[in-house]
Amino acid sequence: MSFEKIEQVLKKPGISRAILSFYGRFEEMASKFRQRPLSAGGDSAQISADYLVGIALFLFGVTLAFTYVLNIAAFQESNKNQYIAESISELVLDYLHQKDAYRINAINTTKLHSFLASSHELYSLLNQTQFHVNITVKNLSSQVIGSVGELAEIEDYGYVERIAFNYANSSEIYIIEVRVW
Repeated sequence: MSFEKIEQVLKKPGISRAILSFYGRFEEMASKFRQRPLSAGGDSAQISADYLVGIALFLFGVTLAFTYVLNIAAFQESNKNQYIAESISELVLDYLHQKDAYRINAINTTKLHSFLASSHELYSLLNQTQFHVNITVKNLSSQVIGSVGELAEIEDYGYVERIAFNYANSSEIYIIEVRVW
């Protein structure tokens, strides 16, 4: 339908001149678009790259947000004593670790026995006295090798077990139990 035919229809009574004006502008823009030559590559590659960078940044932000939110929620839901027990178990294993060991959690048994003999060594390692701590070392058949610190007087305490290996004899495996209240 040509512009002249549409103009004749729109000139009938009751049809607004605004519609005719709008259609005229639309027809003018469409004809300019048809006459515009298409470039060889255009800007489509740049738009695609910008789009990909934007999506990547968005996903990176979402990943960071979820990571931090999960860590905050896990810390708030966990027992404070449990968190302290895990920290203390890492300190104890680091203290007992044989420096030239090739295995993770390979401990020096001489250090272990001197550590279990004195509670003073335990509290000097921890450098605190606001928590009660008990560390018990067992072998795989659950026989107690030694214990340091007072036993838990309450039922609500943080508890963690760690596996350790004798540096000199790797077939000797220990279970280090840490209780904090």
